[in-house]
Amino acid sequence: METKTQQNTEPILIEFLKTVKAINLYPEGHPNLDAVFDKTFTEIKTLMLQFPDNITWDIDMKGFYEGDVPIGRAYKGLENIAKEFFIRRIKEVTFSKGLTPSELKVFLNILIIGADELKNLGGAEKVLYDKGAKSIWVNEIPYDEMAKRLKELTEEKN
Repeated sequence: METKTQQNTEPILIEFLKTVKAINLYPEGHPNLDAVFDKTFTEIKTLMLQFPDNITWDIDMKGFYEGDVPIGRAYKGLENIAKEFFIRRIKEVTFSKGLTPSELKVFLNILIIGADELKNLGGAEKVLYDKGAKSIWVNEIPYDEMAKRLKELTEEKN
């Protein structure tokens, strides 16, 4: 039996799939891309209002999970997105309640960046930090902790 969380986050994964496909099909600013993106953002924000906690998905080469429970397995394409995240060394994603449309766009655009280029940029965590995306955490690194760690690394170099 599925939990309430599973029933509600699976539609977000489906919208995620549509948005990733749209990002690859349409240039930025295209009305179809904007419509798909707006629907995905609305789905995420609506779910966040229903639950007191953040939304967290674990990711491996086979798909997405809530804890140890697989979600979205029936939908073709989600495994490919999971692989893209995994290749980019994203093993967990957390969306916090303060999520903004611009933060979600930054996050989705990580899938367009090649894995090698993303690595050269410092990884998904650094890209999110550099773009000011405070409400999306990857691999359990909240924005404040990332800022602290980057400061420590800078001080070590000096």
